[in-house]
Amino acid sequence: MKNKTNYVMSGKYDGMNIVASNNSKFARISGGIFLTKKFIQEIKVVDAFTNTESKALTGYMLYGTGGSALQKVSNEKILEIHWKDGDTSLIKVNKDIDERLMIGMREDISEDEYKVINDKDLKDDNFATLMTFILIGVCIVWFIV
Repeated sequence: MKNKTNYVMSGKYDGMNIVASNNSKFARISGGIFLTKKFIQEIKVVDAFTNTESKALTGYMLYGTGGSALQKVSNEKILEIHWKDGDTSLIKVNKDIDERLMIGMREDISEDEYKVINDKDLKDDNFATLMTFILIGVCIVWFIV
C-alpha cells in the first residue's frame, strides 16, 4: 500500500477509500460518511511530506535535464481524525481531499442537504459501476467476435 492515497490507514473505517463528493465541495468515506464537522471533533496532522526534490533529483539522474520535469509533485498528508463518537482514524490524503477536509471542518450543512448530496453521490457511483460493467461486456463481446 506504499503508493495508495486517499484511504483510511487504521482505526475506524480501516481500509475504506476516501473520495471527493461529486455533488458538493466535501470529501466522504466510500459508503456515505461525510468528512465534516458534523461527524469529526478534530483533525491533527501526523505527517506532511512533499517528495518534489528527491523525485526531481532521481529524474535528473535517470533521464538527464528533462527527467527532473517528468517527476510529479507528491503532496500527501497523514492525518489523525478524532470522531465525535470517541473513535479515531489515521488517514492518508492528497491535496484535493485535504482541501475538502478543511472546507468540511468550516462549513455546516443541514441534515436534509447531507441526504440529498449523499443520494446523488451514490447514484453517480452506481451509474459509474454500471458503465464499467457495460464497457467490460462490450470488450468481451468484441474480443469474441
